[in-house]
Amino acid sequence: DTGQDDAQSPDTDIGGSGGAIREKSRAIGPWGYSSIVNWEFWWPGFPVLAYFKETQVKETGQRHFFPVIMDGKTLYQQMLLNFGKSQTSKPPVEEWQQLSPLHPHGYAGYKQKLMKWWGKTEKQLALQAKIEQAKTIFEGMLDPDQRMVTIDKLKIIYQNFKVWAEKSLQQLQSTVKQFMASKSATK
Repeated sequence: DTGQDDAQSPDTDIGGSGGAIREKSRAIGPWGYSSIVNWEFWWPGFPVLAYFKETQVKETGQRHFFPVIMDGKTLYQQMLLNFGKSQTSKPPVEEWQQLSPLHPHGYAGYKQKLMKWWGKTEKQLALQAKIEQAKTIFEGMLDPDQRMVTIDKLKIIYQNFKVWAEKSLQQLQSTVKQFMASKSATK
């Protein structure tokens, strides 16, 4: 129940049908389209959840989430048409098929790009080797027979880190000095 009876409802008679066909000027329930200040649709091409924020219930805005259990493409099209601008950009309805998870340009494509980026990043950071080293140290600390050897390894790692940090700081200071000198030379 919207709290408003049909006699007071801001409906309009369509095509002079004598009220047989009525068009609602409300968006969802009692909330008017004009009160919707933001909306989201997760995910075009693979609809699961919809969200909108309206200012009719309270000035600061009330958020509403609902599962997409209907034709998601039609709902998305109507949200694009009637809800106005959102705080994030939305793809046009024409791109709906491209956004489905199995489409080469859809989420499967994004996942593939992400995995490729992660592989390259992981390799650059040598994370796997560092994780293995951390596991070995942890296991060494748990084993009373290996504890002293592990502490010695940690001391070496710490010394290497100090040397690396000092070298990095010197490089940074040198770079800053060069930058400042080039700024002074251009004045």
